[in-house]
Amino acid sequence: MGAGAIFSMIEYKKIKQRVLSHRVFSVFTRKHCPFLILILGLFLIPDRSYAAGTNSVQIQGGSTGNGAGTAANAYGNDSVAIGPAAVAGVSGQSGTYVDNIAVGHSSTASATSAIAIGLSSTASGSGAAAVGPTATASGSASAAIGSAAAASGTAAAAVGESSIASGNYASAVGKSTTASNTSTIAIGGTIGSSGAHASGLSSIAIGGPNDAGTPVSATVAGNYATGIGPGAAAAGASATAVGKSSTASATSAA
Repeated sequence: MGAGAIFSMIEYKKIKQRVLSHRVFSVFTRKHCPFLILILGLFLIPDRSYAAGTNSVQIQGGSTGNGAGTAANAYGNDSVAIGPAAVAGVSGQSGTYVDNIAVGHSSTASATSAIAIGLSSTASGSGAAAVGPTATASGSASAAIGSAAAASGTAAAAVGESSIASGNYASAVGKSTTASNTSTIAIGGTIGSSGAHASGLSSIAIGGPNDAGTPVSATVAGNYATGIGPGAAAAGASATAVGKSSTASATSAA
């Protein structure tokens, strides 16, 4: 027998062995596949929790580090909770507080159609959205975006770190800005502790700090008043202050 024939026989035996091995593996996997999937699920998915709401999804995604008993909870129907202690809906009221989304370590969306995204963000107003590590949106249809941003007024919007919109239909845009009355607008962040502040009814404050040493942002306390410029101040009703450090303290002053 020649060398070529011997080589061909060796290769044939190798191929035959591979085919037999493949068949054995195929039979084993078909027979035991469900069991293997169960084992993988038990050991490779460390955190599982039960969604109480109908058509809801919850994914714990890791340990909270706060001891046993903590878990993601999608209490409301049609809700989503993702995070070690995320909560979407209210316990025991799956049909009342629905369509909520909570994404984050201990984020909470506890109204209807509320969205909370961030480390410990909270959306408790109906249709509210809180986006940021500690953002809070408690007013109906309100929005809080930024670390420690807070929107408590109806349809209020707070955008920026530590921004506050507590008036209904109020808007606060910028770091540490405050819009604290109905239909107020405050725009202008700060390098200090206080950004633009609009506290008068339907007032507008636009302007950041006027000085790097002792910064004062635009401040408007008069109803229907307007202050535009770094450090602008309008205290009188319907007063208007325009320009850096400008002041209008009398009624209808300009």
